[in-house]
Amino acid sequence: MSDKNNIVVGSDAVTGGIQLAPLGTPVPTTATGDVDQAFAKAGFVASEGLERNEKIDTENITAWGVGTVRVVKKSTEVTVGYSFIEYLNPVVQKAIYGDANVTSAAATEDHGNLLEIAGKVDMAPHRVQVIDMVDGDVRGRLVFPDSQITSRDKYTAKDNDSINRGVTWTLFPDDNGEYFHEYWDDGRKRVHVLNDSDKQDSTKAEEAADNDSVTATSKEAD
Repeated sequence: MSDKNNIVVGSDAVTGGIQLAPLGTPVPTTATGDVDQAFAKAGFVASEGLERNEKIDTENITAWGVGTVRVVKKSTEVTVGYSFIEYLNPVVQKAIYGDANVTSAAATEDHGNLLEIAGKVDMAPHRVQVIDMVDGDVRGRLVFPDSQITSRDKYTAKDNDSINRGVTWTLFPDDNGEYFHEYWDDGRKRVHVLNDSDKQDSTKAEEAADNDSVTATSKEAD
């Protein structure tokens, strides 16, 4: 049966839904709730949002005079792409250039928040990712236990736009062969309706409470 409530818009959480942590950090297993303290917010992404691609490379096995008799999998590649727009966020730059190549310092009376990037273009570190989405009462959470930036869009700075860093992450499978997990809560909580049994239990509980109150009053009077 069709249900329009199953249609969901993949909007980023208003606080910036992308959080990153070092490889091996415990991951959440529900659509809502707190994440491990090791996660840090990477902030907002560009309005184009997020794109996940799941590519399976196959090869046909053919038989003489028959054609294709079987298709086998050669390889699998799962990638996720989006553009960071919080350029001055150290969490973003460390995900691209690595912890050792990014230095930051909090603002003081003498200067604002400082950020230094040592442009050593090397393989990016692996990260755990949690991406939270919201659509009205619906809550969604994407979890990538092992991901690494393997492609970076060109750096562009101009008058009328923010400096963005478009990146593509390659996802790696865990021991169960799982590249990612999705968790959803549609927010449509079930309203509990009291049946006859519930009503009887409630009445008994009220009567017991009344009896306890009468007993306590009698003891005080004595």
